[in-house]
Amino acid sequence: VFGGLGTACKDRFDRDVINVPGVKYCVVMIGINDIGYEGEDMSDKIIEEYKVMIKKCHENGIKIYGGTLTPIKGSGYYSELHESIRIKVNKFVLSEDSGFDACIDMCKVVASENDPDKMSSSYVSVWNDYLHFNHSGYKKVGETVYQHLKELIG
Repeated sequence: VFGGLGTACKDRFDRDVINVPGVKYCVVMIGINDIGYEGEDMSDKIIEEYKVMIKKCHENGIKIYGGTLTPIKGSGYYSELHESIRIKVNKFVLSEDSGFDACIDMCKVVASENDPDKMSSSYVSVWNDYLHFNHSGYKKVGETVYQHLKELIG
């Protein structure tokens, strides 16, 4: 949302979504890197940026779908603080009053059956960092988004 190694989503959102002719739908699943680098509760900041994106989309006739942030337990980002931020952001995304036109619970899609706070080992990258996906993980996420959009927009 706020940047790190590249241009922040909030700074490129207009270019990448709002100002692109013909855009009708947007899927947002951002913030995990912001959480991982933060030393204090920043959930409200992430939620406020989501609200800005939702408002911009709706003002421009674009439907916006929120994706929950995936599990980080086992990664270098994991701590009680970071997990509590992730959970609070996900609760917002899943809430009926978030403003999203719908949500996609990516967390459930890639979570371990034995530990829902941890990514399934079948989706973890070759770095074994429990943060990034491997090919199967990205495929699962892509298929999930496709299925949801297919159901939502036909």
